Amino acid sequence: MEQTNVENLFEHIDNLTESVQQYMNETYLDSLSVVLETLFQGQPPEGIDSPLNQKLQDIPDTETYEIVEIRKAVQLAILKGMKGATQQQHLMTPEAVALFVGYLAEKMTHGHDNLRVFDPASGTGNLLMTVMEQLDELEHVSAGEVDPTLIQLAVLNANLQKKEVEFFHQDSLRPFLMDPVDLVVSDLPVGYYPDDIRANDYALKADEGHSYAHHLFIEQSMNYTKRAAI
Repeated sequence: MEQTNVENLFEHIDNLTESVQQYMNETYLDSLSVVLETLFQGQPPEGIDSPLNQKLQDIPDTETYEIVEIRKAVQLAILKGMKGATQQQHLMTPEAVALFVGYLAEKMTHGHDNLRVFDPASGTGNLLMTVMEQLDELEHVSAGEVDPTLIQLAVLNANLQKKEVEFFHQDSLRPFLMDPVDLVVSDLPVGYYPDDIRANDYALKADEGHSYAHHLFIEQSMNYTKRAAI
């Protein structure tokens, strides 16, 4: 059976990632970052040893692929890296959920120009990128993520898809230097927030013990959403 463009691109990315993983003894996701940076820059990053550098010269031309094909191929590679992940936050929003959120976002904002969109827990950026595909007239898109591996993948993911996103590498329950937005979309992390001192700044904090992080994220999202409804 003839392979699709998505399958071809994923297979190429996967093979290169496994080569990096074996040579550098890194995790699959960290190795994937090296491959995605190579795809974006058109050459391996500086400091790559000669044998691996030679392997990374054999990269596909992403200009021959549609943006959605790039997103789906990278998504498959990230899903492979997250398979059996020990860290709970290393999970991706399912494609069906991301498409449905994008559909709702388009319906809610239809007819409005210069939209500002924010994702306070962007992970690898798949949800945000999928939503962006369905929205027109975007003025500014921003995202927050505390995990260094995930935000690196998100930045490279956005670059390869030629999407302009301002990323904040920080705890998203701390203040942002950011203007209010029209729309917040996010797949919120569920669990307890360990910083009780920071949680005390929120109305939704727990009366005793650690607060629910997802409750605080909802309040934080409202803090950066324009008061005037769309």
